[in-house]
Amino acid sequence: MSELGRYLKETRKEKKMTLEEIQEVTKIRKRYLEAIEKGEYNALPGAFYARAFIKSYAEALGLNPEQVLEQFSHELPRVPQTPTELVQTPQRKSRRTRRPSSTAGGKWVSNLLFYAFLLLIGFVIYISAVNFINPEAGAPLDDAPGVDSDGEVVSEEEQNGGATETNGQNGKENQSENEPVQQAENAFLEPVLTRGETEGNRTYYTYENATEMVVRLEAANGDVWYSLNDEAAGQEIDQLLLTQGSSKEWDLSSYEQVRFHFGNTPGAQLYINDQPVDLSGLSQVHHIVINFNPAE
Repeated sequence: MSELGRYLKETRKEKKMTLEEIQEVTKIRKRYLEAIEKGEYNALPGAFYARAFIKSYAEALGLNPEQVLEQFSHELPRVPQTPTELVQTPQRKSRRTRRPSSTAGGKWVSNLLFYAFLLLIGFVIYISAVNFINPEAGAPLDDAPGVDSDGEVVSEEEQNGGATETNGQNGKENQSENEPVQQAENAFLEPVLTRGETEGNRTYYTYENATEMVVRLEAANGDVWYSLNDEAAGQEIDQLLLTQGSSKEWDLSSYEQVRFHFGNTPGAQLYINDQPVDLSGLSQVHHIVINFNPAE
């Protein structure tokens, strides 16, 4: 047993706490807590997990985690240095066929319909002006109500019927003219990020109405260890320990569902296309699942 493991175990017994209680507070599996008390750090998932787990263990015992890490630093496994600049992860080949040309084609059709609508309005104005200036091209302005252009008497019913038919045609015209405007409005939907349910130590998010999904992780309040996985394929994309003040970025546009596993969630700040993700109220060790529904 290591000095650090003995110290944590004795402190736990003095506070009359069991490993099950520590597991409930820290969300760290009991077998990892036992490995820490025995000094068997090679039993942990990775070298950078050791410091994060020990820090959480010390906090659960009411100790100062920074002092504990500094006092027993000679026992801890070394963690590789992490560059502070942004690192771009190579984009994995998409598992589904992307259709960027579909969006461009939709915008082209919307623009064409909009200009056709403008031409239609201009044509209607031109016809109205011609009828007003040249009475022979339309109904004479000097005709009295109830008399047609040949001097024949027209009944009120015929007059009203003609007006009703004209209004019906105008209504159809206006309806057809409004269709391209409505289509143009629907083509510019804002991206939406929605926080869903939390189940245990797992919280779900949905990002939709966007053509891409660029995710940035910042270690804003302390060191943050993480793993990033393609949830749909069950494959790991990346894992690392970010030191405080550093950040990393990924283009995840080709993934349908990804999952972040954080070891220090309160210290992390996550952004999707520069839009902050709400991580408030989440546990120390937590899973963030993001579903991406791109705009068609």
